[in-house]
Amino acid sequence: MVFHEGRRCVPCTEAVGREAAQLLGRGANLLAVAEHFGYSGPDWVWQLAVKHGGLDQGELSKAAALAQHPGMVQRVRLRRAGLGRGDTP
Repeated sequence: MVFHEGRRCVPCTEAVGREAAQLLGRGANLLAVAEHFGYSGPDWVWQLAVKHGGLDQGELSKAAALAQHPGMVQRVRLRRAGLGRGDTP
């Protein structure tokens, strides 16, 4: 919970960045990851994943993250991680 919409504590933003980087590394679509965390757009989540999650932009570009479509095995792993159809808050 936050007192002011759009403001998060530093440990919370770091945790979001780490988890977002993990989900993107597993093949999740960037828009789905942003929706998972309650953001309306992908830009902020991308910045957090790069800054706090250690996401390497040389390995995965923002455009590639937006175009990702996980395969069957990746979808199962993502569902187990809490990011599947209908799991958005």
